[in-house]
Amino acid sequence: MTARHDLEDQAREIIRKSYGIGNIIKFLGDKNLRDHFGVLKATVGLIKNLTTSQALIPYICEQNAVRRLCELMLNIDRSQDKSKYDSILEILIGTLTNLVQYSTSKSIIREHNCTNILSRLSQSPSSSLQQSASVLLRELNSE
Repeated sequence: MTARHDLEDQAREIIRKSYGIGNIIKFLGDKNLRDHFGVLKATVGLIKNLTTSQALIPYICEQNAVRRLCELMLNIDRSQDKSKYDSILEILIGTLTNLVQYSTSKSIIREHNCTNILSRLSQSPSSSLQQSASVLLRELNSE
C-alpha cells in the first residue's frame, strides 16, 4: 500500500475496518533493532502511509503509535551505530510530524524527551534528516 496507488483510500479503510491498525502497531514493540531492522522500517513506512489520511490519525493514536514510535527513536539513539539507522529515523520523524496534529501527540513526544534527540538531529550532517527533525521541532513548538 503506497500513497501513490489508485486504491490507496480503499486500502486504508479496509485496514481500519478489519482492526489492522492495532496489529500493525504491535510490530513496533519489543523488537531487537539490529535483528528486525527491515520489519521495523517497513512497519514505520506503512504507518507513515496510513497517517496521510487525517481520518485514520485518531485510530492510529488510540493504538499508542506515538508512544511506540518515540520508544523506537530512543532505542535508535541508544544504539552503537546510529548512522546505520538514518533511513528509518527519517521515516519515523515524518510519521511523527503527521501524528503531531492529534491533540495528545505533542505531550507524548515531550514526555519521552524526544525533543533532545530531535535538536541533535536538526544539526545532523544528513540534510534530509536535519530538515525532517527541524520540521517536527517547529510543529512541537507551535501552539
